[in-house]
Amino acid sequence: MVDVMDRPLGSLSGGQQQRVFIARALAQHPQVLLLDEPTTGIDTPTQHSVLDLIRHLHRDLHLTVVLVSHDINLVAPLVDRLALLKTRLYAIGPAKEVLTKENLARVYGPEALTTESGHVIVADHHHA
Repeated sequence: MVDVMDRPLGSLSGGQQQRVFIARALAQHPQVLLLDEPTTGIDTPTQHSVLDLIRHLHRDLHLTVVLVSHDINLVAPLVDRLALLKTRLYAIGPAKEVLTKENLARVYGPEALTTESGHVIVADHHHA
């Protein structure tokens, strides 16, 4: 971020802004990092870059990370534990135990599917 440190925050890309927000949080020396949708509004390669940074912070700095995301398929392979929420807690634990057909049906309806590779497919009722 050194090459953009003199630029206003609003002129930075979404991924750059996300890194600045994480750096601001880290400057406080937290034990827990709370992240709300850190990959929203950024392109796919940058999403992976931001998630790699977060994984590094957890693994190498032993920082506890609580990450909120609507993108189950993006975060599920990267997390130790996953909580399935929709106005209440439906399940918590390792992703393979949480993302079961039964749990997904309770949250998203019976049309929710999981592929053999573990990806979740949910119909978008907002655009039907």
